[in-house]
Order: sequence, then C-alpha cells, then structure tokens
Amino acid sequence: MSKNKFKDLSFQNGGDKVNIKDWIVGIGSGSPSPDLLTVYDRSNDASIGGLGTQTEKMFDSQRSVPLFEFRDLSYIPTSRFEGFMADADSAIQKLHNDFAAAPQRRRRQAASSCVSSIPGTSAGPTTPSQPSGSAGQQLALATYIDPGANPDTWSRLIAFPADKVSVLVANVANGPDSSANAGWTDVIPKAAASGKTVLGYVRTGYLGVSQQQFTTRLGSSKTSDWVAQIQEDVDQWYALYPGVIGGIFFDEGWNDCGPDNINAELYKFITQSTKRKYVGAMTVLNPGAPMPQCFEKSADTLLTAEVSYATYTSGAYAGIDWTPSDSRKLWHIIYDVPAGQASAVAALALQRGVGMLHITDDVEPNPYDTIPNDSYMTTLMGSISGGTPPNDGIFP
Repeated sequence: MSKNKFKDLSFQNGGDKVNIKDWIVGIGSGSPSPDLLTVYDRSNDASIGGLGTQTEKMFDSQRSVPLFEFRDLSYIPTSRFEGFMADADSAIQKLHNDFAAAPQRRRRQAASSCVSSIPGTSAGPTTPSQPSGSAGQQLALATYIDPGANPDTWSRLIAFPADKVSVLVANVANGPDSSANAGWTDVIPKAAASGKTVLGYVRTGYLGVSQQQFTTRLGSSKTSDWVAQIQEDVDQWYALYPGVIGGIFFDEGWNDCGPDNINAELYKFITQSTKRKYVGAMTVLNPGAPMPQCFEKSADTLLTAEVSYATYTSGAYAGIDWTPSDSRKLWHIIYDVPAGQASAVAALALQRGVGMLHITDDVEPNPYDTIPNDSYMTTLMGSISGGTPPNDGIFP
C-alpha cells in the first residue's frame, strides 16, 4: 500500500466507522485507551485490542508504532503452520521496511539512502580508497583450529589488535556439539574480552536442495527440518557459551534465489529470527561463491569468494554483479597467498569492494587449520585500515 493511502483507508460496520490514519495518529499522540480500532471492532467480533496504546520500535528503526494483536484467526493445518509463520514474518518485515520512517522524516531518510546497485559490475566501487572508521577493511578469520591442540595459535589470535582482526569463527564439531568443550570454553571468552567478535559455526546444508541432498543429523533433507536444526544449533551456541558468542557463521549457504526469491527470503528469516532472539548478533552466510543481489539482506555479511591466490588474481575469478552500500557486506577468503603478495591481495580485494578478508599462505586440502607467521600477519595488518564488524544494527 502506498505510504499516502492511509488517510483514504476506512472500515465500516453498520453505523460504526474507523479511519486508519486517525487510529494511527491517535495512538501516536497518546490518545486514551481503548484506541479507535478497538472501539470499532467491539461491534464486529472484538478480535482486535487488549494492548491499549502500547507501542513498539519498528524493526531496524527507532520509530515507535502501535502494537496490537489479532485473535480468533482461522484454523491453520499443522502442515501449513511453518509456511504461514514465515509468510507472516516476511509481511511484517516488509511493512516495517516500507514504513521505517514517519512521513515528516522523508527528507532525512533520502539523505542517508543506500548507494544504488550497479548491474553488470564485478569489480566493486570505482574508487578503491581505503574506508576509515568502523567500515575500514579488516580481517575476519575462519579459524577452524582446535584450541586444545593448538593453544599457542589461539594465544596469537587473541593478541592481535581487535580493529585489525575483528572476527574469529569457532567450530567445535561442524557446529556447537552437544556440550561445552573445555578448549573452547577457555579461548572464546578470552577472544571476546579482547574485543573480537566470535561467530559460532552452523551448517545450513544448502537447505537440503542441492544435488548433494545433504541431510540433517536426523537424516532428513527437507528444508523445514534443516531450518529447525539450524535454529537449534544457534540456540545451542548461545546456551553453551553465554555472553561471549557474537553471532553465527552460517556455512553451506545455497546461492540460488529460488522461485520468488524463496531461498534468499528463508535465509533472511533465519538471520532476523537470530537477531531478534540474540540482540547484536552478527550473521554471515557462506556459499563460498558469488551471490545474486536477492541475498543482500539475507545476512550481515556474505562470503562470496573462497579461492586460491592463483584464481583470485587471474581471469578465472568470478565476482558479484552488484555493489553493496557497505564493503563489510562482502567477505573473501584467499589462500595459498605468498608472503610478498599479501598486501597486494588486500589492495585488490579493496578495489573489488571487499571489507572483510581472510588472507593466508595455508593451502588445500584445509587452508583453515593454521595462520601465517608473525611477520606475514604484521605486514598484512599494516596494509589494512581496520574497523569493526557489521553487528551494530545497520544490517540487514
């Protein structure tokens, strides 16, 4: 509905009538309870109301809006309930996004609008200047390193400046496991205390729709069962390591939009439900490959390249064809990078509009089980401006 149509939207039941604009304005101005819509509905079925003039903050906005409820909804079969809730959530989020700013704030909203995407562009922003402040280029490391077997490596990771190495990934057993791990209970709090954001690793199994037909721990490839397991693992990370997990690294991301962007919307739903439950959580979605723009709001950060130095610096490299408004939206992992080329690779990533980086001299089959030596890391950190990860509420 157009933002200018509320004044023309009215409901009438016999002699009772309510104008939606009058109802909203009345609540916003602190009109006494019950509100106009509740009064009107008493002559209908009295299914609206009960919350008086209470308001809530709109999602990703500081605007207060009326809070109300609908009761006595029609019967929904169990088989359709998950889809119904996902549709309702999407509709509410769309409403919040469409009306995130009150009419009198339109001028301010336009002044801070995002940069438009540029279809067909793979190299990123045209001006490869190094952002400063919170949005500066920084290192986000997929640290699949057992802290029990490699305590010295984790001591180094924790000691790195948090503005240069801002994100670390904790991966116990392709997820949080069923109980807290002694090694991780030691390093995760220390890393968090050092100012770093520690992300818990969670498999998403390509939502069960890839050719591999990955299955959940219970042996199902159904998308609904994958979503249930994903949310269970998210909760488990926060339960086992309370107060020190800074977000979730969603691996095995499926990068096909799907009909009506259903896959992108599902990942967006997972991100938003995570953020509502765990305020301040950073979310990363990792397909390790380019993602269409339909996924722009599916997570705070998208890991769109996981390639070797040879591929990254050749014509074989494939970038995205749209330009995010913030470079921290993109994370690239480049492995097998010679020490003398680390700074050049960081500069190339910056030219491609990439704010989050993992550059290493480690090699296949597992380029994530070590980190480069101190000389390599010092040079690499000296080539980036540093910043903070995008878990401050500006995304998605």
